[in-house]
Order: sequence, then C-alpha cells, then structure tokens
Amino acid sequence: MYGWQLDLQSRELTCEGRRVRLAEKPFRVLDMLLEADGAVVTREALRSRLWAEETFVDFDNNLNSAVTTLRRALGDSGCSPRVIETIPKVGYRLIGGPGTGAATATTRTDGLSGSPATSWGRSHAAAALLAAATAGAFVWGIGLTGRPDPAIGPARSTNREAQSYFERGVYLRGRYLATHEEPDRLAAAAEAFGRAATLDPSFAAATAERADTLVEMSFAGAVGIREGLIRARDAAREALARDATQGVAQRSMGLASLVIEWDLEGSRRWLDRAQRTLRADARTSLALATWFGAAGAADQAIVEAERAVALDPAAFYVRADLALFYLAAGRDRDAADSARRVLAVAPDFPPALGYSMLAHERLGQWDEAARVARALIAVSGAPPGERARLEQLEGREAVEALRRWELSRTEALAAGRTDDFALALALRHASVGRRDAAIACLERALAVRSAFLIFVRLFPELEALRGDPRYERVADAVTGGVGA
Repeated sequence: MYGWQLDLQSRELTCEGRRVRLAEKPFRVLDMLLEADGAVVTREALRSRLWAEETFVDFDNNLNSAVTTLRRALGDSGCSPRVIETIPKVGYRLIGGPGTGAATATTRTDGLSGSPATSWGRSHAAAALLAAATAGAFVWGIGLTGRPDPAIGPARSTNREAQSYFERGVYLRGRYLATHEEPDRLAAAAEAFGRAATLDPSFAAATAERADTLVEMSFAGAVGIREGLIRARDAAREALARDATQGVAQRSMGLASLVIEWDLEGSRRWLDRAQRTLRADARTSLALATWFGAAGAADQAIVEAERAVALDPAAFYVRADLALFYLAAGRDRDAADSARRVLAVAPDFPPALGYSMLAHERLGQWDEAARVARALIAVSGAPPGERARLEQLEGREAVEALRRWELSRTEALAAGRTDDFALALALRHASVGRRDAAIACLERALAVRSAFLIFVRLFPELEALRGDPRYERVADAVTGGVGA
C-alpha cells in the first residue's frame, strides 16, 4: 500500500517524506483525471483545457510528456499501470475510480452566478489527494495537507462505494475552495455526498458534509440563498439525528439559523457547540466572526477572523473577510493591507478588490483607489466601452464612475424583480449617496425578509446611514436591537 498527498496550492505530491512538485501541465492533467471520477478524459478534452491559448504547439508530444511526468511522480508505469490507464487513441482514466463502473457518475450543473454575500463560506485549507493501491486497484480520496481535518468527523464507511463517493465530494469541494474557480464543482460535490449517504444510511459524516457544501453553494450564489440554506438545514438535522457530535452539521445549523431565520441567539448556540466540537477550525472561527459582524460587534469579529487566518493562512478568502471586518471597525489601513495580501495571490478576487478600493478611498488615496476601480470593472463583466471610458478617468472620478455603473447594472438586473434585488439596490444607492433611495430599498428588503439583510450592520456601504432613525428601525427589526 502507498499513499499520496497533493497540495492543491503548491502543486506538491508527498508520500512518506518524498516530495515532488508538479509542473503546471502534469498537475492540470491530474486535476482533470480526478474530476472525471474514473471516467475517460479524452485527449481532445485535455488539449482544449491545457492549450486553449496556444496556437502553435506539438500537442501529441507535449501531452505524452505531461502524462509521463505525472506517472513518474506517482511511481506508475505506462506498461503496467496501477494509477493511470491509457485508452489507445482516446485518452486516459484513473484506475478503480467510481466512474469506471463501481458507481454512477455524478452530474454537474452550470449557469451559476455570484451573490452579494461575504466570502466566509469559501474558507478552507487546500485540499489534498490521498491515493492508495491494494491488490492492483487504485482507490483515491481527499484530506487536508499536513494535518487531519478536524471538521470531518468519522469520515470512513465500511461501504467501499460510499467511501469513494465521499472522497470525491471532498476533493471537488476542496478543489473549488483552493482555486475559487468552476463553482459547479460544489453542486457535483453535494451530489457525491448525497450518493454516499444513500449507499450507507449510517454514514452521518457524508450527510453533514452535504449540508456544509449546500452552505458553500448558498454563499457562492450557486443556488438561491434561502433554498440552499433550507436544504442545508434539513441535511444538518438529518446528520445530527444520526450522530449528535457532527460539528460540521452544528456549524451549518448555526449559519442557516443566522441567515434565513435572523435568529442570533439560536445561531450563536449552534456555533458555540461547533467550536467546542471542532476546536481549532478556521471555518468555524470565520463563521463566528460572521455572527459577530451581523451583531454589529466588529472588534470581536476581527478577533475570530484573525484566529481563522492564523489557522488557515493559505485561504485568501478568509483574509478577504478579515478586510471587511476591519472596514466595519474603521481600521482602514489594516483593511487595505489585508486586501493587498489577498490580491497578491488572487488579483482578480472581486470582494478583495472592492474592500481595497473602499479602504484607499477612506484613506484619501484616490490614485490607488482609482487603480483598483479599473481592475474591478475589468472583472465585473462591463462592456468594453464602459471599461475604456473608466480608463480615461483618474482619482475620485474613476471611483464614482464605477459606482454609477454598478448601480445602473443592478437596476437593469432588478427590472421586474425589485424584491429579489432590494438589498443589492440599497447598497448601490448608498454607495453613490442616494440616502432616501437606499433606505426605501432597505425597508423593502425588510418587508420581503431578504436573507442577507441580517448583515445590515456590517455592510460598509451603509455606514453613512447609521444614526438615521429610518435605518436604525430596519436594523433593530432584523437584529432585535443587538448591536444597536
């Protein structure tokens, strides 16, 4: 038996002290093979993913070289393969994965969109690949690099097929969290966890991880926030009925109670239980930071978010949320520094760009704020003409132009669906100084119980409204006066 760990951020394979860093192409080949779940990955699919931007390339030799390098790193052989099987003139597949016939392959959904939520739910240490070969069969699974994951409880099933699905789910979710790319992986992960729980009804960890993945999907905008969190709450309840010690399920209950029920007291009880169960867990600390942010306790939110960063320093989205909490506390220089650290590793991450722009604006650093505004509009789907126009502006004018465009885009999206966009419109109106329009939208968001309104005391865009009796009435109605 042998076992490998793959660090998704450093692209390093480790086995019994031996460490091999994969070049980009072998790493991407391995990633596609893992995601295919044992099904065949065609050479053409590999070509389109690996060389889409290259016009002139000796594709056959380059792909052969990448696969050979990967096999060598894994101690595999093309003549007697135990890990990667060649399908002549077609492609490659992992030997023994569920998709080879041991299980039904999961489906994937597309068309996922973003949300105005904070990015807490994306927090996770880089996932790792654990591969083991016994009796000539290749069995792969996922864990955290360098240490066991305390958030995943008894994560073993005696049902080999259920275990394989569970490991696939952890890999897919971890791959999304490590790269923040292809959010449809979350839907596939949720389905894999569900399949594992169906195959082994006693497998509480699988149901708990499905609940957790539904929370991730909800915050990422992959499903409607209310629909996703209700499904997450139901799955968490099911997991806890089987095993009351499932900390991941406790955390999911806490976040669902916070966002869809606005139940600060009940949410805190669940999150405290999760923290006692999981102990030193970055995502639970970040969930608590989110709770404090909703309660208007920015300083305490910072304490928990800083703890989450210390526990998982590689998770850039954790540090992005820390920047948000710094802004809420008026620590603008710290917010600018935290956002800068995120952008050093994820230069196109929209939340960090937004927090960076606001921090520099508050600091009076208009040239830097304008530079970030131009970067933000470049990743926001603006038409080329709008982007070109912003490029001609400097300083405050660039920032204000970006905000006007964001408001115009949100109004266009909200046409005929004002209730769905009430909170987003409030944030946009507030960002351009339209105080009365912002408060009217907040009142509408309260009337329709917009889920993310629980963060009314956290959004930095609404800072200028604080103290206005109309704003305070909305905030008190949501939080029950907590944080007032």
